[in-house]
Amino acid sequence: MVVASVSKLVTAIAVARLDQQGLLDVNATMPWSLMDFAPNEQWSNVTISELLDHTSGMPVARRSWFISDADCRSFLPTFLISPPTSHRGEWQYSNGNYCALGLLVEFITGQPLDIAIQQLVFDPLGIDGLHLSTGGLLPTDVQHPDDLDTLRPPGVFTDQYGWGHTGTVSGAVSCIWVFELGRTVVAATIAGNSPAQGGTICDLVIPAIGNDLGIGQGFPIRTP
Repeated sequence: MVVASVSKLVTAIAVARLDQQGLLDVNATMPWSLMDFAPNEQWSNVTISELLDHTSGMPVARRSWFISDADCRSFLPTFLISPPTSHRGEWQYSNGNYCALGLLVEFITGQPLDIAIQQLVFDPLGIDGLHLSTGGLLPTDVQHPDDLDTLRPPGVFTDQYGWGHTGTVSGAVSCIWVFELGRTVVAATIAGNSPAQGGTICDLVIPAIGNDLGIGQGFPIRTP
């Protein structure tokens, strides 16, 4: 199914795995020059963590990623040629942050992003029982630090029910949400452009599931 921006969670987990393996440090600055980028000098102290949290000052250009033969490597330099925006240090959602993180995963692993994520995120879990470690480890799991050490707000959305992400592209909207400290994970997607935002799917699904679980707390109050 199409998950749109929910895929940012998978990219973030891949970054977490690389951090846990000592192959990168999320608190370190981005290795732009090693990745063959020559950004404005004010990007030199932007950290991987800032990209994860959408606080890097990356410009917002939503449609740029979906036109023509657009890809991260060709579009990212157009946003790095200028200094970070005045919103640096504040949450400002931008696809560019995770575009850069995907390229970072490729650089660190030497693999295309899909292969790297398969190896880092999905292969260790096998075919069955896909889940996050926030709900506790299964007997067949590979030991690793808690995902939420790296995968944390405001890089993910939170509300009174739990945490997750929404997704919106032309032709599909989606929502994934983690309840009960990981014991229940709900994913929903709709093909088409109604409703217009993935957040609307979350607004419908989250309280309904919450009521079914006996933890209903009204309309979701989502942050950020």
